[in-house]
Amino acid sequence: MSYSYIQSNYWGVGLFKYWEAKQLPNFIIALPMLVLIVCVVGTWFRAGLKELRTISFDSILVLLSFKAAAYLHLLGLAVIAITTMHVQVITRFVVANSPYLIIFCAELSGWTRRIIVTYFMIFSVLGTVLHTTFYPWT
Repeated sequence: MSYSYIQSNYWGVGLFKYWEAKQLPNFIIALPMLVLIVCVVGTWFRAGLKELRTISFDSILVLLSFKAAAYLHLLGLAVIAITTMHVQVITRFVVANSPYLIIFCAELSGWTRRIIVTYFMIFSVLGTVLHTTFYPWT
């Protein structure tokens, strides 16, 4: 029996298989992380457009080759999480695989930073309490 067969038949993992009305709370749990990913990739894209106007062609290639790969990787992880996975695990999935999300959050200031830090703290504490008491949590 293949792993993909087990995922498909027993876990409900597959392209858009998780998109059911009963899963709406899980999409709501994932929404803050998805919004944060869109902000990270959008900020990088807008900054990249500004840099393209001010630096030389050789430095553009070096800059785009590394940064583009990292940010497109982050975007790809989000697309996979939305379309194929159980979407509520996006926080674990993305934070464990993309340092640029953490770097973006660390560079924020003011009320935006406070909101994001509060979200991560509540998510961590609530997740720890619920998981250790055998309640479902990501």
